[in-house]
Amino acid sequence: MAGNTFGTLFRITTFGESHGPLIGVVIDGCYSGVQLDLELIRTQLSRRKPGQSAITTQRMEDDEPEIVSGVFNGITTGAPLTILIRNKDQRPTDYDALKDAYRPSHADYTYEKKYGIRDHRGSGRASARETAAICFREETDYSFFLDKLYVDSELQHKNLGSLLLEAMLSSLPEDIIIRLQVNRSNYKAINFYFKKGFVIERAEDFDIGNGFFMNDFVMIKK
Repeated sequence: MAGNTFGTLFRITTFGESHGPLIGVVIDGCYSGVQLDLELIRTQLSRRKPGQSAITTQRMEDDEPEIVSGVFNGITTGAPLTILIRNKDQRPTDYDALKDAYRPSHADYTYEKKYGIRDHRGSGRASARETAAICFREETDYSFFLDKLYVDSELQHKNLGSLLLEAMLSSLPEDIIIRLQVNRSNYKAINFYFKKGFVIERAEDFDIGNGFFMNDFVMIKK
């Protein structure tokens, strides 16, 4: 079954079934050295977990994230992140009557026709339960990375850098985390970003090939 992996440089693969033991996601392409905000992940997961509305499933799940790889002491290592959610309120026998019946407007029939088999227990991979794993991707990617902001030398001293940065910031959600790179010797740019609310998160040397490195600061604005 294809279609469980998305992306190229930033890639996710979701797995698990609605009424199996767990669901989860492997996230490949995260930066190393990033403080993972587990409380933010919990907060956003709680917004979509079941049992909170009369018009959704009454299944009760804690949706507690369990990070099993890619993080050490709360900091991403650059290795793939593997995050699990244990299914604690799975009730597969509730769906026994659907073994030989197809629900209208659901994926039951099309799934079986395409793959020759289906999981009648809440539709398995075709369940809305799978969106919890997608939610992990949204929260671990809850940041915006600006590689560099350049203004041509002939156009400097005209406030264009400030206008460009403000235009970018205004187009992003208010609660998103923003990171950017700036050369460690570019004191004027560093002071500019300080005035815009950025702080230095870390120093990093980026290999640009042929023995050359970009000696940068990664700056962050929350």
